[in-house]
Formats: sequence, C-alpha cells, structure tokens
Amino acid sequence: MLTTHDLFENFLSEHQRTYATSATIVAIPPAGSGSSIFAPWRQELPREIELLAVRLPGRERLVAAAAVEVASEIVDMLASALDERNLGKFALYGECFGAILAFEVARALRRRGRRLPQHIFAIGQAAPHARRADQAVAALSGEEFFDAVRQRGGLREGLTYSHPLWQIMERSVRADFRAAASYTYTSEPPLDVPITAWRGSRDTHVLAAAVKSWGELTTSDFVYGELESYSHVLSLVERASLASKVVMHWRLSTTLEL
Repeated sequence: MLTTHDLFENFLSEHQRTYATSATIVAIPPAGSGSSIFAPWRQELPREIELLAVRLPGRERLVAAAAVEVASEIVDMLASALDERNLGKFALYGECFGAILAFEVARALRRRGRRLPQHIFAIGQAAPHARRADQAVAALSGEEFFDAVRQRGGLREGLTYSHPLWQIMERSVRADFRAAASYTYTSEPPLDVPITAWRGSRDTHVLAAAVKSWGELTTSDFVYGELESYSHVLSLVERASLASKVVMHWRLSTTLEL
C-alpha cells in the first residue's frame, strides 16, 4: 500500500534541512513525468518554503506499482495524502494535465471540509470546462502513440521512438493520457482561491482564450500571463526559472509571510 511518503518527494536544499519551513508548494508534473523534474527548484525557492513534488505510481521509485489510469482516483489519492499531511499554508502548482489535477484536488479538499490551498498555479493547460478531451490517443499503439503525443507537444525535442528514455516513459505517459481521457468536468461553485494561469507565448497547442477561462472558476483574484519564448513543454531551465515567479505571485495574492 502506498503511503504519503511514496507520493511526494520532499526536495530540501541543505540550508532548508536546518531551517523550519513555513509554507509549502505542492507541484504536480505533466503527463509521463515524475517528481524529479522539480529538483532544480530546491536551489531557487526561499529557505522558508518547502517543496513537495508529486510522484504518481508507475514512475521513478514507484515504477513497479500499477499506474493509475482514472483521473478521479488520482485526485482522491492526492487529496487523501494532503489531508494526512495536514499542511498549513500551501499552494498547488500543476503543468498541463497536472493543472487539472491540482484544481480537482482543491475541490476535493473543499468537499471534505479541509483547508484549501492559498493559490493555484495552472501552467500550459486550458481550463477544465474549456478543454477538449482527446479520447483517441491513449488507444493508439507503438509508434503511432509516440507520434500522436509528440504532435500534441507532449515530448521534449530530440526524443525518438527508439530512445531508451521513451521505452521507460511509455507506460506512464500512456496511463496519464488514459487518465486525462477519463476526466469529465462537473460544475460546482467557483473556488474562493486565487488562480494564476500561464501559457508559453510560443505554445501552439493551447489557445490563450481557453487558458483565460480559468478566471471563471474562482471568486478570488485571477491572473493570466504569457511566458515569453516558452512553448508547450517546459525545459528544466525554463521550469526552474518559474520558481521565484510562483513565490512572487503567491505573496502578492495573499498575506503570505515568510
């Protein structure tokens, strides 16, 4: 049975290990990725902020565990794990479908009567009610599946079908596409949580209007922005550069004191 320790990688820099953190960023990766893509953030965040990076089953040290292919099950799993950790001040950050999961985790916590995040960051993803579900991709096999994922901007440049990394990634990427295909937005009252939604200025896969629709899902502050010269899939350097930007927007939208 997976524990809350299994589902989160706690990236702490050396100076954070001897310093009491006062706030937490819970980061959910894009399809097929694991917690390790957020490792560079540990050098970018202030020492008062803890980073919990989500590691879903079927990847990294959970590679032997069965990947979860139903979005609602992932949401319940993450909401229960966060409930168990009983975090104080925290923000949810998600990239691509990870942004949908972050939003749904916040709604699940609200239904449970639990503490809500102080902020939600949605990166490179249309709002849940504005996205178009792609049911067909996960059903493709072999190289057809690889090509379909690449055409949708879901793979880093230079990765080929025969590359050993793809052979490792394919199972978790396919599971994530199946989970995304299983997702259906259901209407609930807007969250009273600030939402910041960003897309890359060179992103040809997600339209600006669909990202701006996140503003309809909150009664609190909403900020839309474009990441200059970024495309749909972030590089490690681009992602690392967002850490300080996330903290700045979080501070501006709340009474976050570190």
